[in-house]
Amino acid sequence: MTFDETLEMTIGWYRQFYTAPDDMAAFALGQIQRYIELARARNIAWADGGDGETK
Repeated sequence: MTFDETLEMTIGWYRQFYTAPDDMAAFALGQIQRYIELARARNIAWADGGDGETK
């Protein structure tokens, strides 16, 4: 991830935590999915889904 992407996701996490903490699980899972999508788009080796874990 770029620095800006990392910063954006970190700020988003804290904003969610302090404004709607009851929705943190769904929010965090969404962020993880976005992270995986970014990795796949950039052809990062671990994100290729070869073991079926990241699909």
